[in-house]
Amino acid sequence: MAVEPTLDSSDVDPPCSPPPPEECDPGSPHVDSADEVPMKNAKRARVTVEEVEDVEASGTRFPQPYTGSIAEVLGLGRTDFQRFQEEHDASRQPPWTPFKTKDEWELAEWLLKRVNKTGIDEFLKLPIV
Repeated sequence: MAVEPTLDSSDVDPPCSPPPPEECDPGSPHVDSADEVPMKNAKRARVTVEEVEDVEASGTRFPQPYTGSIAEVLGLGRTDFQRFQEEHDASRQPPWTPFKTKDEWELAEWLLKRVNKTGIDEFLKLPIV
């Protein structure tokens, strides 16, 4: 069952009337009519909820079952890492490539495992490096 909110006009409080001009603060704006009363003086309307019967949709959502093929495997591909690994293996380069030596690779590995990015950046800016 669907629920629709309704607003009963008897539930709405009448707008507040503005105070006479002599009672207003000199710093506050003057209000000429009740329609211009600031919202802080107005009360909120009460909302009631009324239950209504659901309206049935005509027809069915899925009138015919689908019997065709949903997907088809066109082939198997390789990931970027697999392609890189195959190219690296075919080039017969040392496993620490692109580093020049195994020591450089071990230093980079140690930095990545134990130091944050800011620390690595500071390390690489050292004149000894």
